[in-house]
Amino acid sequence: MLIDISYLQIKGSGHGFLSEAIRDESDSSQWVETLPGGSHIRVMNTDGHGEAFLIARSGSPATVGRLNSVEFRDFCIDGVESSKPYIPGNGKTGIRAQTDNDAFRIEGLGFVYLTHAIILRGADAPYITNNFIAECGSCIELLGAWQVMRVTNNFLISAWAGSAVFAENAEGLPISGNSILWYGSVRLVNSKRCSVTANKFVSSWPGMVIFEPGSEENLISSNQFLRTDTESSIDNGKDDYFGMVHLNGSNNTVSANHFSYRVATQFIRPLSRVE
Repeated sequence: MLIDISYLQIKGSGHGFLSEAIRDESDSSQWVETLPGGSHIRVMNTDGHGEAFLIARSGSPATVGRLNSVEFRDFCIDGVESSKPYIPGNGKTGIRAQTDNDAFRIEGLGFVYLTHAIILRGADAPYITNNFIAECGSCIELLGAWQVMRVTNNFLISAWAGSAVFAENAEGLPISGNSILWYGSVRLVNSKRCSVTANKFVSSWPGMVIFEPGSEENLISSNQFLRTDTESSIDNGKDDYFGMVHLNGSNNTVSANHFSYRVATQFIRPLSRVE
């Protein structure tokens, strides 16, 4: 669906989320429900477009095409079928905003079996909260230059090929109160004065928080990090020297976090690290 008007609310009657990977990897013969719930959009890609919702409006300069106050609430977007690691996956996207936008709200949704769940470009003041995003290649991608945003209180369960949260050129982004699991990667590029606070990270691989060059004056505080070997048969391309938190920037602060490392000796990489 193409959205090219402002001040629009798209609302269901519940997030309708169901973890399809658990269904596919378990004996579900006795389950009462095996598919996502009633407020359920299936992304079939029969029209040649990979997005359930594409937000775009032409205009030059970009501010002419700027869209405002589009809200998505309380339904499920389902890519129908995919397989780990979900990238390149089925090429399907839940919500993609190509046009500069202001005050978008994505709240109470479920996303499952998508290569990309949410992609917002040129966003000012987006509010992304209380969503379930799982079995997707990447969960939340914030592209271009933007400011005044929030990513809070979500369940972000991404495969090891993508990121739970990816942001570039961010100013003052709070990422707070989220449960970020399995490849729990928060990746910031050229981002300043952002905060990663009070999140729960569980990952089978290094690199749960990554700050890339240009990332300055950011805060990582009061998070709980658990590194496990649950998915040890898969390699994300980073060894344990990369670290749970990897910083490449200046004047960043890391304080009052809790780190747990629960990895069997045979799964530590490189093996030369094992004494």
